[in-house]
Amino acid sequence: MTAEPANFMGQMTVESGKFTSRSEARRAVTALVLTAALLSAAVAQAATPTQAASAGARLAKMAPGSTSSCTVGKSGNLDCLVDTVRTRVSECAGDYAWGQVSEKDGVTLESAFDKAKAKPTVHLASRQFVCVAATAGNNQIPDRFYVIAFPLKRVPGCKENDLCQERQQTWVGTKPEGPCQWVGKEGDFTGACAAGWVSPDSIEVFSMGLQ
Repeated sequence: MTAEPANFMGQMTVESGKFTSRSEARRAVTALVLTAALLSAAVAQAATPTQAASAGARLAKMAPGSTSSCTVGKSGNLDCLVDTVRTRVSECAGDYAWGQVSEKDGVTLESAFDKAKAKPTVHLASRQFVCVAATAGNNQIPDRFYVIAFPLKRVPGCKENDLCQERQQTWVGTKPEGPCQWVGKEGDFTGACAAGWVSPDSIEVFSMGLQ
Protein backbone atom coordinates (compact mmCIF):
# COMPACT_ATOMS: atom_id res chain seq x y z
CA MET A 1 0.00 0.00 0.00
CA THR A 2 1.32 3.41 -0.94
CA ALA A 3 0.04 6.59 0.63
CA GLU A 4 0.95 10.24 0.98
CA PRO A 5 0.44 12.60 3.92
CA ALA A 6 -2.62 14.76 3.45
CA ASN A 7 -1.32 18.20 2.55
CA PHE A 8 -4.00 20.82 2.94
CA MET A 9 -2.11 23.32 5.10
CA GLY A 10 -1.94 25.89 2.34
CA GLN A 11 -5.65 25.51 1.64
CA MET A 12 -6.47 26.18 5.29
CA THR A 13 -4.21 29.21 5.38
CA VAL A 14 -5.75 30.80 2.30
CA GLU A 15 -9.41 29.93 2.73
CA SER A 16 -9.92 30.46 6.44
CA GLY A 17 -7.85 33.61 6.83
CA LYS A 18 -7.35 32.46 10.39
CA PHE A 19 -3.78 31.20 10.22
CA THR A 20 -0.86 33.49 9.51
CA SER A 21 1.66 30.80 8.66
CA ARG A 22 1.95 27.26 7.40
CA SER A 23 3.24 26.15 10.81
CA GLU A 24 0.11 27.48 12.56
CA ALA A 25 -2.09 25.66 10.07
CA ARG A 26 -0.12 22.45 10.61
CA ARG A 27 -0.51 22.72 14.38
CA ALA A 28 -4.25 23.33 14.01
CA VAL A 29 -4.68 20.27 11.80
CA THR A 30 -2.69 18.20 14.27
CA ALA A 31 -4.86 19.38 17.16
CA LEU A 32 -8.03 18.48 15.25
CA VAL A 33 -6.75 15.04 14.25
CA LEU A 34 -5.55 14.04 17.71
CA THR A 35 -8.61 15.50 19.43
CA ALA A 36 -10.90 13.58 17.08
CA ALA A 37 -9.02 10.36 17.80
CA LEU A 38 -9.26 10.89 21.55
CA LEU A 39 -12.95 11.77 21.40
CA SER A 40 -13.63 8.67 19.33
CA ALA A 41 -11.92 6.54 21.95
CA ALA A 42 -13.83 8.31 24.72
CA VAL A 43 -17.17 7.65 23.05
CA ALA A 44 -16.30 3.97 22.75
CA GLN A 45 -15.37 3.67 26.42
CA ALA A 46 -14.83 6.12 29.27
CA ALA A 47 -11.40 6.13 30.88
CA THR A 48 -10.87 4.21 34.10
CA PRO A 49 -8.73 5.07 37.15
CA THR A 50 -6.36 2.28 36.09
CA GLN A 51 -5.92 3.86 32.66
CA ALA A 52 -5.37 7.26 34.28
CA ALA A 53 -2.67 5.80 36.52
CA SER A 54 -0.99 4.14 33.53
CA ALA A 55 -1.08 7.35 31.47
CA GLY A 56 0.21 9.33 34.46
CA ALA A 57 3.15 6.97 34.90
CA ARG A 58 4.04 7.24 31.20
CA LEU A 59 3.74 11.02 31.30
CA ALA A 60 6.02 11.23 34.35
CA LYS A 61 8.68 9.30 32.40
CA MET A 62 8.24 11.61 29.41
CA ALA A 63 8.64 14.79 31.47
CA PRO A 64 11.40 14.34 34.07
CA GLY A 65 11.89 17.43 36.22
CA SER A 66 8.27 18.52 35.73
CA THR A 67 5.13 18.04 37.80
CA SER A 68 2.69 15.81 35.94
CA SER A 69 -0.63 14.10 36.62
CA CYS A 70 -3.50 12.28 34.89
CA THR A 71 -7.01 11.86 36.32
CA VAL A 72 -10.42 10.84 34.98
CA GLY A 73 -12.39 14.02 34.27
CA LYS A 74 -16.12 14.57 34.73
CA SER A 75 -16.76 13.73 31.08
CA GLY A 76 -14.91 10.43 31.38
CA ASN A 77 -11.87 11.64 29.44
CA LEU A 78 -8.33 11.66 30.75
CA ASP A 79 -7.31 15.07 32.14
CA CYS A 80 -3.51 15.30 32.12
CA LEU A 81 -1.20 18.16 33.08
CA VAL A 82 2.52 18.88 32.82
CA ASP A 83 3.57 21.94 34.82
CA THR A 84 -0.06 23.23 34.66
CA VAL A 85 -0.10 22.80 30.86
CA ARG A 86 -2.93 20.68 29.45
CA THR A 87 -1.54 17.52 27.89
CA ARG A 88 -3.03 14.73 25.81
CA VAL A 89 -1.41 11.31 26.15
CA SER A 90 -1.93 8.90 23.26
CA GLU A 91 -1.30 5.20 22.89
CA CYS A 92 0.93 4.18 20.00
CA ALA A 93 -1.89 2.22 18.39
CA GLY A 94 -4.70 2.72 15.90
CA ASP A 95 -4.49 5.05 12.90
CA TYR A 96 -4.13 8.56 14.26
CA ALA A 97 -1.08 8.63 16.54
CA TRP A 98 1.41 8.55 13.69
CA GLY A 99 3.51 11.05 11.77
CA GLN A 100 6.95 11.70 10.35
CA VAL A 101 9.79 14.18 10.69
CA SER A 102 9.03 16.92 8.17
CA GLU A 103 12.23 18.99 8.38
CA LYS A 104 14.55 18.25 5.45
CA ASP A 105 17.58 18.33 7.76
CA GLY A 106 15.86 16.24 10.41
CA VAL A 107 15.17 17.28 13.99
CA THR A 108 16.85 16.92 17.38
CA LEU A 109 14.62 15.70 20.21
CA GLU A 110 14.92 17.16 23.71
CA SER A 111 15.06 15.48 27.11
CA ALA A 112 12.48 17.55 29.01
CA PHE A 113 9.14 19.27 28.53
CA ASP A 114 10.45 22.53 30.03
CA LYS A 115 12.65 24.09 27.35
CA ALA A 116 14.77 25.79 30.04
CA LYS A 117 15.71 22.36 31.42
CA ALA A 118 15.82 20.47 28.13
CA LYS A 119 18.98 19.02 26.62
CA PRO A 120 19.45 17.53 23.14
CA THR A 121 19.20 13.75 23.11
CA VAL A 122 18.88 12.19 19.66
CA HIS A 123 18.69 13.46 16.09
CA LEU A 124 16.11 11.92 13.76
CA ALA A 125 16.55 12.14 10.00
CA SER A 126 13.90 13.53 7.67
CA ARG A 127 10.84 11.28 7.13
CA GLN A 128 11.57 9.13 10.18
CA PHE A 129 8.29 7.48 11.23
CA VAL A 130 7.16 8.49 14.74
CA CYS A 131 4.41 7.97 17.26
CA VAL A 132 3.04 11.24 18.67
CA ALA A 133 2.73 9.98 22.24
CA ALA A 134 1.79 13.31 23.86
CA THR A 135 0.80 16.84 22.86
CA ALA A 136 0.93 19.78 25.27
CA GLY A 137 -0.54 23.28 25.13
CA ASN A 138 -3.13 25.40 26.93
CA ASN A 139 -4.64 26.61 23.67
CA GLN A 140 -6.26 24.54 20.94
CA ILE A 141 -2.98 24.52 19.05
CA PRO A 142 -0.28 22.45 20.85
CA ASP A 143 3.12 23.93 21.72
CA ARG A 144 5.09 20.74 22.32
CA PHE A 145 5.03 17.15 21.06
CA TYR A 146 6.56 14.08 22.65
CA VAL A 147 7.45 11.71 19.84
CA ILE A 148 8.91 8.21 19.68
CA ALA A 149 10.74 6.65 16.74
CA PHE A 150 8.44 3.65 16.81
CA PRO A 151 9.46 0.30 15.24
CA LEU A 152 7.56 -0.41 12.04
CA LYS A 153 7.20 -4.12 12.80
CA ARG A 154 4.91 -3.23 15.72
CA VAL A 155 2.48 -1.32 13.48
CA PRO A 156 0.26 -3.54 11.29
CA GLY A 157 -0.69 -0.60 9.05
CA CYS A 158 2.95 -0.06 8.10
CA LYS A 159 3.23 -3.21 6.01
CA GLU A 160 4.14 -2.16 2.45
CA ASN A 161 3.24 1.45 3.32
CA ASP A 162 5.50 4.25 2.06
CA LEU A 163 4.44 6.49 4.95
CA CYS A 164 6.45 4.29 7.29
CA GLN A 165 10.16 4.98 6.96
CA GLU A 166 12.99 4.03 9.31
CA ARG A 167 15.81 6.54 8.92
CA GLN A 168 19.08 7.34 10.65
CA GLN A 169 18.99 8.03 14.39
CA THR A 170 22.05 9.72 15.89
CA TRP A 171 22.53 10.17 19.63
CA VAL A 172 23.84 13.66 20.40
CA GLY A 173 23.37 13.56 24.17
CA THR A 174 23.99 10.88 26.76
CA LYS A 175 22.60 7.63 25.42
CA PRO A 176 20.42 5.81 27.98
CA GLU A 177 21.82 2.58 29.36
CA GLY A 178 20.56 -0.74 28.09
CA PRO A 179 19.04 -1.79 24.77
CA CYS A 180 15.75 -0.34 23.58
CA GLN A 181 12.96 -2.63 24.76
CA TRP A 182 9.23 -2.08 24.27
CA VAL A 183 6.75 -2.67 27.08
CA GLY A 184 3.14 -3.56 26.24
CA LYS A 185 1.29 -1.91 23.36
CA GLU A 186 0.97 1.68 24.61
CA GLY A 187 4.37 2.96 23.50
CA ASP A 188 6.08 2.52 26.86
CA PHE A 189 9.71 1.42 26.77
CA THR A 190 12.95 0.98 28.66
CA GLY A 191 16.53 1.61 27.57
CA ALA A 192 17.88 3.53 24.59
CA CYS A 193 14.77 4.15 22.48
CA ALA A 194 14.82 7.37 20.43
CA ALA A 195 12.19 9.64 22.01
CA GLY A 196 11.80 13.19 23.26
CA TRP A 197 10.11 16.59 23.07
CA VAL A 198 10.04 18.71 19.94
CA SER A 199 8.25 21.64 18.31
CA PRO A 200 5.09 20.57 16.42
CA ASP A 201 6.41 22.47 13.39
CA SER A 202 8.95 19.68 12.86
CA ILE A 203 6.40 16.87 12.66
CA GLU A 204 3.88 16.08 9.92
CA VAL A 205 0.95 14.23 11.51
CA PHE A 206 -0.82 11.80 9.18
CA SER A 207 -4.24 13.45 9.20
CA MET A 208 -5.77 10.56 7.25
CA GLY A 209 -4.09 7.91 9.38
CA LEU A 210 -2.09 5.15 7.71
CA GLN A 211 -4.46 4.98 4.75
